[in-house]
Amino acid sequence: MDQVNDISGTQNVWERIFNYGDLIIESADEFGQQPFTNIGDPNTVRTLILERKRIFLEEREGKRLASVSGLGEEGLQMEAAGGGTSGSVKVRELELVEGIRRLDELGSSGALTEEEFRRAKRALLAMLGEER
Repeated sequence: MDQVNDISGTQNVWERIFNYGDLIIESADEFGQQPFTNIGDPNTVRTLILERKRIFLEEREGKRLASVSGLGEEGLQMEAAGGGTSGSVKVRELELVEGIRRLDELGSSGALTEEEFRRAKRALLAMLGEER
């Protein structure tokens, strides 16, 4: 799932009427572009694939945080449930730093207004300061 770069689709007039079309999945693997023709409800299929990719990447990021913090999966689960662990502060700090990184990406892409960006950044930095 992490190798899927983009999913594009085409539908002519008849395909739109009958809700089917073609999808092309572009990936970083050896196949490059893989076409799928005559897919029923292609917009929903595209959305589902992209949602599964997002979930996959979030789960992988959670595992990476666990290995970096030394907590392991159980430690992250305890932290998410509100339980305390010796490394829980480290995990929260890593999550806040990751949040700041994502916020910067949203700000740079123009997805947030300047005021929304500043307000969210202040909130994240305040949470980071509370952890220390």
